[in-house]
Amino acid sequence: METRAVPKERVRLTTEEVTEEETVTGEVRKERIETEGTDEQGDQRPRP
Repeated sequence: METRAVPKERVRLTTEEVTEEETVTGEVRKERIETEGTDEQGDQRPRP
């Protein structure tokens, strides 16, 4: 006598990628912070 495991049910899972574009309106805030060591373009600034 031989015993073996056999699958009784197979399940396949697929995903679907959805990309949407939507135009929104509203007020956008712009914040400026002080940093040390680099300027706005990312270049090194000389320290005083």
